[in-house]
Amino acid sequence: MQPEQLSNLIDRIYAAALDSECWRQVSEEIQKSIGGHSVNFVIEDTDLKKFLYVFTNAATESDVAFYLKHIAQNDGLTELLEKVPKGQAFLSQNLLPLRQLERVSAYDRFYRRLGQTYFNAANIYHSQSVRGFISIVRSHLDTPFNQSDQQNLQLLIPHLSRALVINNTLKDKTVTIAAVENSFEHLSFAVLMLDERGKIVLCNNRARPFITNLKQLRSDYLIRLPNLNATQRLHTLIDCALHGSNHLRGGSITFFYQGEQYVVHCFPWCDRFNHINWLGTRARCIIFIVSAEYLSGSPCHWKKAFGFSQAEASIANGLICGNTVKELADKLFVAESTVRFHVKNILKKTETKSQIAAVSLMLRSLMVAQW
Repeated sequence: MQPEQLSNLIDRIYAAALDSECWRQVSEEIQKSIGGHSVNFVIEDTDLKKFLYVFTNAATESDVAFYLKHIAQNDGLTELLEKVPKGQAFLSQNLLPLRQLERVSAYDRFYRRLGQTYFNAANIYHSQSVRGFISIVRSHLDTPFNQSDQQNLQLLIPHLSRALVINNTLKDKTVTIAAVENSFEHLSFAVLMLDERGKIVLCNNRARPFITNLKQLRSDYLIRLPNLNATQRLHTLIDCALHGSNHLRGGSITFFYQGEQYVVHCFPWCDRFNHINWLGTRARCIIFIVSAEYLSGSPCHWKKAFGFSQAEASIANGLICGNTVKELADKLFVAESTVRFHVKNILKKTETKSQIAAVSLMLRSLMVAQW
């Protein structure tokens, strides 16, 4: 194989790592470069005897269905994959000469009629019960593969293996993110998560009214509240959450939307919150937009989740609604010192060191409770 041809093939392989729809084209290009009657590219669950992905240009869908129903349970040819170390190309005629092959039931019932006799193959991926393999195939009328053909496939195997690992990792991540997005849709308030550049990486449908396609206020953040002042203040909070010093990071804003009062909270999203590695390291900021009416029913949750007294639950709810100590004292007809006393107990029971940290923890607990 010429160096330029090898380089182009490797580029195609890593493109398939990012887009599994490209494996068909990659498989055919490998077949063409090595020379074969057909090619099989398969990812299977060996426990369930089920194909997770299959491309073959030698068989129809009905052929594949017949194989899975009648051949897969006792395929003497794929058993060769278990005899050869992962990542090592092999020629089937070296392990199973033609005379022996003709006595293999799977060959007689299936492979012979597809014109598949000589296999230049490799097990290129194996993780738990999932196995991936590729085989370039020639018929009994073709010249059998030689050592040079085997070496050409061997050059590609490390890249095929890495590409499948990347493919599988991205697939797992996509499934995880989809699960998180689905969970977000069950929440009764808007949630948005931003990356280190302030780009939205996740949000639910309740957040859609607050997202704009136009860059506002010469800002990189595409989140807009109903009035200009509230939007500017939110963008400042996002800046602080992403880039500010610790004592400035996080805060809240109240605003009115469609005649109803809302409060928006913005906090940094730290690695220590990623208990199940939701978003890898992408998420850097989380924003909650909650209606005051919804929060009016939350004190019972705070009491149950953190062991707050009735007074502490009322103060906690006021903090989440964006009220200051003075505003809470006026609202509850108590002294400011009484409010501060309850705030101190709230910090102790939530094991936090600031009101911002306590509010962040309480909102996250409310989010988890709804899942």
